Amino acid sequence: MNTERSSEKDVVSVSRWIKNTEASDSRLYAILASTNGGAALKAYYALDGKRTPQGLYTDTPYANWYPVMPMLVELSPYSPFLTWVEEHATPAWGWLARSPLPESVITQHLAGLTQVFMPNGQAVFFRYWDGRYFRQHLEFIGDKWHTVLPVFSDYWVDGNTFACSIGSDADIPTSPWWHIPPELIERMSAKNPEPQVNNLLQMLREEHPMIYARWAEPVLRQRLNLLITPERRQRADFIQRIITELEKG
Repeated sequence: MNTERSSEKDVVSVSRWIKNTEASDSRLYAILASTNGGAALKAYYALDGKRTPQGLYTDTPYANWYPVMPMLVELSPYSPFLTWVEEHATPAWGWLARSPLPESVITQHLAGLTQVFMPNGQAVFFRYWDGRYFRQHLEFIGDKWHTVLPVFSDYWVDGNTFACSIGSDADIPTSPWWHIPPELIERMSAKNPEPQVNNLLQMLREEHPMIYARWAEPVLRQRLNLLITPERRQRADFIQRIITELEKG
């Protein structure tokens, strides 16, 4: 995978990336986050709105989860929404990509990544729509990313660009199937524990509702941030130790 990493001097502009990746059979898409107030979705409808974004949980058991459902929409290279991406968007808005494949194939592969397996076997929602975390997956997996998501040839993620091979005849797996490498989780947690905190909150909500109900979520989130230490993350019984500490009150 070819990449251009961002810094203050070499952030790749949207317009430059679009020009560099132009191809006759390649279409431009945006993945739009509905979380964090859905700023990207609102901006798209306000500035463009020519096509209806497709909900990527539509054909999954989470088809009614509209407040958190990521969206896919095809864009014109001249869409005024791209100016918003360039000038106003935060990294959590989503990302841009190119693909020559049918939109139906793209949506099916993305639906296959609705949930992924953590190293401990827990199935969690994959926040691929959030550029802050998605970029780290692309950087870590590198040239093998096409084995995870074989539908996009080029990505623009918060000023960073990635080129990847496409598998036009790749099987479409059913979620969850992908196991996130433990080394990637460790790397991401060391930089920012928020994704792991979100996964733990989901696990407590679904599997330990009595513990989850003891505190308001902001308080529980703060406790989890304190409990997720580098030493605990290295242990095979990491999750159980967190639960034990929370059971103490």
